[in-house]
Amino acid sequence: MKALLLSAFIGLGFGWYSNYSPGGKTLDQEMVEKAVLEWADKTFEFYDGPRFEKFLMVPSDQYFKLENQVNALQEYREELKQNFAAGEVKKTKEEFDLQLKKLDRKIDSLQKVMTSNTARVKSFEIDFWANIMVNNALTVYYVHHIVLDPKYQITEAKITGSIGKENDQIVILYKKNKGK
Repeated sequence: MKALLLSAFIGLGFGWYSNYSPGGKTLDQEMVEKAVLEWADKTFEFYDGPRFEKFLMVPSDQYFKLENQVNALQEYREELKQNFAAGEVKKTKEEFDLQLKKLDRKIDSLQKVMTSNTARVKSFEIDFWANIMVNNALTVYYVHHIVLDPKYQITEAKITGSIGKENDQIVILYKKNKGK
């Protein structure tokens, strides 16, 4: 039982980090991409073909703990139901139902705290690819790793790779106001 709770605390919470939505982008991802494009418009003299990868939503410590508690309690509830059905729980049906109702109230309370928690995100991260004009009037395909705060303001932008950069004399052409 303890092993199951521990694995639920550790394993299930990490799924939240990816924030993957198979049906499309989340609102947060759209806001992050919009903020990055606005930054690129203000920063680079010219860029073309923007592309985004590896969107990551890093939860706040409090939100992460709450989510893990809810996931663990839901897992425990299901295991408890299975054990009762198998006759392994030595309680009457009324006692068991009372225990489930109490557990459901606790799960609901934690979920309400989660939804009302305004500090759910510590930061966002995304990789931004684009063909960016360089000093020899050509473009080089660069990737920037971008970190944003919970209000979608860029706090860090670091070049993490490039394709087509021939030597160290090749540099990006920045606008004079450079991201301001």
